[in-house]
Amino acid sequence: MDGWLNALSEKRRSFVESMRANNYERGFYNSVVDRYVDPTHFVFELLQNAEDQNASHVEFAIEPDSLIFRHDGEPFLREDVEDITGWGNSHKNYQANKIGRYGVGFKSGKGKREGKKGHH
Repeated sequence: MDGWLNALSEKRRSFVESMRANNYERGFYNSVVDRYVDPTHFVFELLQNAEDQNASHVEFAIEPDSLIFRHDGEPFLREDVEDITGWGNSHKNYQANKIGRYGVGFKSGKGKREGKKGHH
């Protein structure tokens, strides 16, 4: 993994640990993430991200321990990776033709509301 990606991963992990240590996780989840009630919403987010990258073809591959998503659009840049892994970090705010300008949807899901542990 590239150095910047390792650093970003550690920064995101630190954020989650800090929220948990301060007992902010539930309130943050309730006010931001819980608005999306469909546990499969991330599929639409992947499709929207592909569309934002001007893709005309997408492919899903289901593996025993992962879901692989490919598209023929422009590759994600470092800024795109930072946006999709952050909260409210979208550079789409001023792009009327772009979906996902709030920077929440990909990390949303139903898992925690049903008592399941995991990261979103």
